[in-house]
Amino acid sequence: TCCTTEGRFELPEIAIRAEIERILAAGMFLGFASGRGSSLHRDLRKWVAKDYWDRIVLGLYNGSLLVPLAGEVGDQSVCEAPLEEATRRLSSSAFSALINIESHTHQVEVRLKSSRTWSGDALADAAREVFERAPSLPVKVVGSAHSVDVVSSSTTKRAVLDVISGRCQGPILAIGDQGHVG
Repeated sequence: TCCTTEGRFELPEIAIRAEIERILAAGMFLGFASGRGSSLHRDLRKWVAKDYWDRIVLGLYNGSLLVPLAGEVGDQSVCEAPLEEATRRLSSSAFSALINIESHTHQVEVRLKSSRTWSGDALADAAREVFERAPSLPVKVVGSAHSVDVVSSSTTKRAVLDVISGRCQGPILAIGDQGHVG
């Protein structure tokens, strides 16, 4: 929402950063619910003034890890059991040669090696089929413009809204997109 899909490896534009800082200076809270992990935490700390860190809540890995910007992300290298099995199934799938898999504690990120082979939607459908085979896994597949994420079935980005509503009084504005026009 704060940057384009193509610009996701860069900091937000200066005008966007200025507006975010204006909102924080006005005493409001901000929450970011993202498929990104520790990179979002690290990047925000590069430009958000430390005085505001306690006003920002992050829902990393599609909301499966809730952490304030003032907190630490910690080691995310050991997979939860269902995600470890999801990684194993993807690695031994018929389409394993077409994908790159990156496992974290709360999320498995799957990327196509080449966009010429399949679409992201086809990859998501194939992954869902693999996880529905008996015994089915308690995971869900979430697609973005550049990858497919596998998370626990109970994971939701709405968890960030719950944290924010518990910290502030009044209405909450939620904005979302996939980082590209349309």
